[in-house]
Amino acid sequence: MNQIHTTPIHKTDAYPKRPLVSSTRESLQLTLEVKSGALPDDLYGYVFINTPNGTVNSALPYPKTHPDGSPNQEYSSPILGGAGYIFKFDLNEVGKISLQSNLLKPPSYYADEATKYGTRLHKLFGFRNMGIARLSFALGAAEQIGTAVIPVKFKNDDYVRLFATADLGRAYEFDAQTLQVTQPLGKLKDYVAATPPIVPWVFKLIQGTAHPTFDPKTQEFFTVNYTKAVKTLLEASGVLLLLRRNPDLVEKLIEEAIAEMEAEGENTAKPNFERFFKRVEKKIAQRNRKSLLHWWLEKMMRLFKKKTTLQDSLYLLRFTDRNRHQRWRIVDEKGENITIWQCMHQTSLSQDYIILIDAAFKLSLDVLMNNPFPNNEKINAFLRQLTTKPQMANTPLYLIKRSDLVAENQTVVAKKITLEPEFIHFTANYNNDQNLITLYTASNAAACLAEWVRYYDKLFPESPIEAGTEGILCVGSMDVGRVGKIVIDGETATIKSQTLIHKTGNLEALEATEPPFEGEEPPQDLGAHTWLAGFYTFRDFISPHKTVEEIKNIYWQFGALEQRRLTHFIYQLYKDYPNRIVEAEKVKAYSEKGIPLQIARLNTERMEIEDYYQFPPNYTLGAIQFVPRKRESPDPENDPSTDGYLFTTMINGIEEEGEGLNYLREVWLFDARNLKKGAICILSHPEFNFGFTLHPLWVADIKSSAEKGDLKTEYEEIIQTLETDIKQDVQTLFEEEIYPNFNKNLTWHRKLRAALGV
Repeated sequence: MNQIHTTPIHKTDAYPKRPLVSSTRESLQLTLEVKSGALPDDLYGYVFINTPNGTVNSALPYPKTHPDGSPNQEYSSPILGGAGYIFKFDLNEVGKISLQSNLLKPPSYYADEATKYGTRLHKLFGFRNMGIARLSFALGAAEQIGTAVIPVKFKNDDYVRLFATADLGRAYEFDAQTLQVTQPLGKLKDYVAATPPIVPWVFKLIQGTAHPTFDPKTQEFFTVNYTKAVKTLLEASGVLLLLRRNPDLVEKLIEEAIAEMEAEGENTAKPNFERFFKRVEKKIAQRNRKSLLHWWLEKMMRLFKKKTTLQDSLYLLRFTDRNRHQRWRIVDEKGENITIWQCMHQTSLSQDYIILIDAAFKLSLDVLMNNPFPNNEKINAFLRQLTTKPQMANTPLYLIKRSDLVAENQTVVAKKITLEPEFIHFTANYNNDQNLITLYTASNAAACLAEWVRYYDKLFPESPIEAGTEGILCVGSMDVGRVGKIVIDGETATIKSQTLIHKTGNLEALEATEPPFEGEEPPQDLGAHTWLAGFYTFRDFISPHKTVEEIKNIYWQFGALEQRRLTHFIYQLYKDYPNRIVEAEKVKAYSEKGIPLQIARLNTERMEIEDYYQFPPNYTLGAIQFVPRKRESPDPENDPSTDGYLFTTMINGIEEEGEGLNYLREVWLFDARNLKKGAICILSHPEFNFGFTLHPLWVADIKSSAEKGDLKTEYEEIIQTLETDIKQDVQTLFEEEIYPNFNKNLTWHRKLRAALGV
């Protein structure tokens, strides 16, 4: 069997040695260096890539201890939960790609910075990584807008607005020239918080979507907001009330409760949620029975339980400019509220329909907040067992007729279809003639994108995790992925046709190999595969100017199976996966051997993979973005859907003599018409560094959007409702650290403080 083609990489001593998990939070302004190949002369436009990137305390990796030697609460927390950091690649100068990057700083960033570890306000107001969410028990949820970039051009706009998004919080517009956050989408009052009214957080925990949808034809921008009637760690007890005042005491009491359960012989591998927290509540009451705190706790816990009711609800919002919008509550065909069990990571639309899914990304409180004491292995492991469930093995999909979205309606009916298997990403043809909606889906079958590797995890056969992999996504796939084409009758909400394809690659060839492979020597070509179906792109994907009536070719990222990501915990969680194609034991064996990642082109008419490139071992593909060739007029000799390049980001483990692996951060360019030949150009720079990248965007042109919104009015209303003991400190925090960054009339205040060195 032939060896696959790889592009030679020009190594240089100028590139610093970096581990797998590494990043910079510095603002960059540089020109990428061509390491091999040559840049084509028909590139143009801009590529933006969003990425989560550490916290105000450090870039990645999170260190084990603070500089003062004390344990770092952020160590081993998920790198997926970091703050937003945006890259902008300028492709307009022939023979050159310029890079600019910057942290995305919404209001909560400035509160986080002012209360970070080592500051006076940290103990009372400081934010903590508590799973994927970053929370302050007093202030609320940090807005970590590090997932996607959505271009929007409203009716009266003379430029394309860019919004940074995440599954939690509002979308925020940022200036395409300076990469500075300017203003949010809508007002806080437009969104319903995911926490009950008794939790008076200034920074609301808002559940939405990382992929709102813009229609260039109608110039409407659609997003969602939903709540869950959850009975969770924070709502099942009065623990939240005490966490804000004395987290050390809560940690000690939870430890005591676990020890008692073990002594009594209760199963701590599968503990009962409600029984455990009743035990903790009882210990809190016993601990403080003779104190004023006990009286206060009893009173507040009674009030808390009365006011923690939160209904399942789903809202669709349609914006026609940054503030003007309409909102509808979405109900089922019986008129009842819709329950979202996991999250609404992605939305889509066609000419006549809005398409929503309950995505295979369990962004529920079991991963948002199941890690309040990450340095405490006993509690961490116990709460993980207590709260974690596998993701659903199907995908509830909801169809909404756009003609039903009229101002007079407060509620709109959605028709439900349940699809199998589960998927997180999908897209749709804009054309839906005869009410036939065509969807293209990527099933991350039994691959849990919401889990991450913990420092105490074990790998197979029975070994500790690889050093430096703490916090990486636990996407050790437990079955082969699928890509699908599903045609749905929108009127009857029935499936008219469905094609699902999966390819395992040449497993016989894999079984005959003996890893690890030396240096960059690739394994044999394993043939096309669909393991870990992930990111995708196609021409005019999320364009602010064009709709794609019919998607002809889709470029997919199919991920690697790696031993260092498949932990015992993930194996046990998904070994009984109901939609299984490949036996669990075989998946484990293939992960130990390693299946290299691929980038592939799917012909959607034939539903066949027609072209692919297999990467060497230990290479990680991040974002992929289609960039069209610059042409004065269409070329009749070339299919427009393949007439361009794929712009990708890579983290590549390169063996350096005597020094082990050095993980280089690079940009690879592929000819979209010929993936098989490998990268036509590889670029990098010694300062170019990132932990991993998520969703990209290509736009032809940009303009500055420096207008800033005045956030003072909407936050002042919330601050006035806070408890007396923290109200003044919160007021001062906002006046000095937040408002000056979002109101041009207050910028003099910040300039004066800077001049005085305050």
